[in-house]
Amino acid sequence: MLLPSGYFSTSGNQVVDANGDPVRIASVGLHDHSTSTDIATMESIVAARFNTIRVSWDDATLPSDLTYIQQLSSVAAQAGLKIIIDHHFDATPSSANGFGAQQANGLWYDSGPGSNGSDGFGNTLGGTVTQAIFLNDWTKVAATYPSSSTATADPPAPDRKGPGRCATTW
Repeated sequence: MLLPSGYFSTSGNQVVDANGDPVRIASVGLHDHSTSTDIATMESIVAARFNTIRVSWDDATLPSDLTYIQQLSSVAAQAGLKIIIDHHFDATPSSANGFGAQQANGLWYDSGPGSNGSDGFGNTLGGTVTQAIFLNDWTKVAATYPSSSTATADPPAPDRKGPGRCATTW
């Protein structure tokens, strides 16, 4: 079941279309960017009854991630799919950091105030992404899709699980 065209917003705990009618999001996640961006792949996602694709980006690989997301978004729109863009990691997933995980400090960045000085995966190698870098990267993502009704940026909060210090974590 494809979603209506146009922009969505929220009303309370509901995602709604331009008429204020609730929509049901059924999403498949593509997080390793190895999935083909051809129309046949998008049509198979639709045939499996999904209507959105959640695709991630990392601070460390943002330029290549945006290239992939732009290709994906263009072809997904042809198939009637919408894209939810999700910030997933600071560092590039590798064996050193368990192939990716949420930042151990509960933040969206891994260096600077509020951070525990880890690389975001609990390793003491030192963080690389400050709050300023994180916000600048999100601005780049948003600027890539200023008027797209196909692609939307997922707010930073959904995946983060802070240590209970809400005033300092979000």
